[in-house]
Amino acid sequence: QKTSPDVKLIAIRCLNNLMAALPSSATIVATASVVTSLCENVRTICYIDVAEEALIALGKISQANPTGVIEEGGLSAIMTNLPFFPIRVQRSAMETAAELMEKASLHPNMGIECLPRIGDRLEPYTDSKVRALAVR
Repeated sequence: QKTSPDVKLIAIRCLNNLMAALPSSATIVATASVVTSLCENVRTICYIDVAEEALIALGKISQANPTGVIEEGGLSAIMTNLPFFPIRVQRSAMETAAELMEKASLHPNMGIECLPRIGDRLEPYTDSKVRALAVR
């Protein structure tokens, strides 16, 4: 059954607001199957607003449970369509990716598969902060 984009957007915003108001809730959200759904919304950008909110949620969840996000393919999802997002979202996503890469030593294959995409962020046309985060 398809969920309308408006419902997805509101649901993800509710999760983001919950995690902002009660940071410990990110641990609970991370243990649910939410991460898989968020990754899918980021990978397959049907609605940019939904994908942006999903990226923000993955960033918050990754602070509480980076291993869970990595295991669900969150690092790959974050890097997949990065150029399509506004600079502020790219910066936030690269911050999350940099933090996940630090944790990826436990999952080297998942980190290695993202290296070409991270390398793409080193191009001169890329925002300077995004480039700095790519080498972090």
